[in-house]
Parts: sequence; structure tokens; C-alpha cells
Amino acid sequence: MDVIDQILADLRQEGCVFCRLAATDPWRIQKSASSVAPFYAVLSGKARIETADSVYDLYEGDFLVLPSGESHEMTSFDSANAPSVSLVALLNETGVEPYRRGMRYREVVQLQHGGGGSQSVILVGIFSFGDPRRNPLLTALPPVLVIRSGTDCHAPWLKTILNVIAEELAQEQPGSNLVVAKLADLLFMQSLRTYLATDLHKSVGWMRGIMDPLVGRAISCMHAAPERRWTLDFLHESRGMCQFIVE
Repeated sequence: MDVIDQILADLRQEGCVFCRLAATDPWRIQKSASSVAPFYAVLSGKARIETADSVYDLYEGDFLVLPSGESHEMTSFDSANAPSVSLVALLNETGVEPYRRGMRYREVVQLQHGGGGSQSVILVGIFSFGDPRRNPLLTALPPVLVIRSGTDCHAPWLKTILNVIAEELAQEQPGSNLVVAKLADLLFMQSLRTYLATDLHKSVGWMRGIMDPLVGRAISCMHAAPERRWTLDFLHESRGMCQFIVE
């Protein structure tokens, strides 16, 4: 098992899709900061995500996740005249309970909102993690990850997964909610793999270190046995043991 495998396994990540949003222009929905990672997948139409620092335009088949859980707004492209409404308030109107780690919603909420214009359909959910403070990957990731199915040749999987999710939501077969949750887990893992394969070279610090064969192996050793008192001399003397620990 290499260092990436170890770190992904230690995330103990759970995906939860709780809302299929049918939004008609103009519209604006606010999401406050949280300890989980919100994600959005555009099934049809388009949407815009606005953070404190950037604006991201999403089109059909695009996927966005905010690993740090920072506050943001989800809007139509022309939302100047749209009042800002809290996502929590919209969900409360449907009687949906606040998310708690480990819970599974009985059904995905079919939420409608907006001014009555052109419609976009967006899948809304969150990813939660076992103990994000202990996993260096979550703190090293950029605040926003965007995977585009139309232009990203490294993500041929995205359109397929979103199509299956859309079909499961439309048919409402027995077990659909569990299938959708597992597919959401796959979305996150595949998004991380795409990022690591395409954008890791732009990173610094810990993320850059795992690219180096020697440094990456040392990180793998330390991650596999964090209780050890690792020093440079001990790492140098323990190269054979590192291989034993990793395998």
C-alpha cells in the first residue's frame, strides 16, 4: 500500500446526497461554513459558486467540492434581483433533519426554488471525515476542487457516475439511496485521484513531498507508524523496515 492509498483509507470518508435541487432563474442560496465538505454536481443547466475569493461557473456534468467547508453562495448566472436564502432554511421547510455523521436520509429531498425562469438541476450533498485533524491531505488540499466532465480528459468517469446517480434518483428503486451514497463516495475518491494526477505538481509543502520517491516513501513510513519517534537518522537506517511497514 503506497502513501496515497494509506491516506485515502484513513480519511474514513462518508458521502451523503441529501438534495436534488431544481432551481429556476434567478436564484441565490447561501451555505454557511461547516466542518464537512459540501459538494455540487450539475445534472442539467448551469450554476455559479461564489466564495470569498473566487467565482466558479459550472455547467452540465461539472462537479465541485469545498474540502475546507468554507462559506459560499450557489446562484444562477444572473442573480442580481434574487434574494439570498439559506440552504438550511430551505431544507427545514421540507422537514429534513440536520446532518450528523453516520446518518443516512430515507430519501433524497426533491427541492424546488427560484424565480420561475430557466431551470437547472443540481445534486447537493456533503462529505464528512472520521477525524480531519489527523489527516494531512484535507489541510493540504486547495479550498475548492472543480472537475469538469466536458473538458477534463483525466475525468472520463465523471459523466458516467453522474448519469447513474441521475437514473437512480429518477427511478426510485429499492436501495437507491444507499447506491447514491456509495456513488457519492466514489465521486470524492475519483476527484482526489484526478487532482493528484493533474495538479499535484503545482502544490508545495507536504503535498509536493509525496511526489518525490524518497520523501514520499518516508512520509508513507511515518504515516503507517505515527507512534514511532521518527528522526532523519532513524529513517535512513530503517529503509528496509519502511518497506516492511508499508507492505
